[in-house]
Amino acid sequence: MAYKTKEQNKEYARKYREKNKEKMKTYDSKYQKDYHEKHKEKIRKIKQEYRINNPEKVKKGRKNYVEKNKDKVKSRMDANNKIKIPKGQICQKKSCKNLAIQKHHKDYSKPLEVVFLCKECHILEEVK
Repeated sequence: MAYKTKEQNKEYARKYREKNKEKMKTYDSKYQKDYHEKHKEKIRKIKQEYRINNPEKVKKGRKNYVEKNKDKVKSRMDANNKIKIPKGQICQKKSCKNLAIQKHHKDYSKPLEVVFLCKECHILEEVK
């Protein structure tokens, strides 16, 4: 539906997105995944330049994350220090046969209870 002004188009789009949240969430995640896949190197360079040019902002962002997510950070540190992924470990997702390269916490209050997953399965698990 086309409107006369840019503002009218924006308002229509905002209302549509609000009305169709779940549909848009699926669309956005697919679009972002496709975009990031196509422009992986460009995005990596932009992020790298930002970190180099804005070290104080990056440091502040990390500090804020740690403050807001103390339980996650502590659980991850405990798991990294105390649990190693066994060599040759297969992903613990039922139908997957890839090598496990990451640890996943289902419950951050239990820092030493982790599941060994491949990168793809870990991403899917985090989205749930």
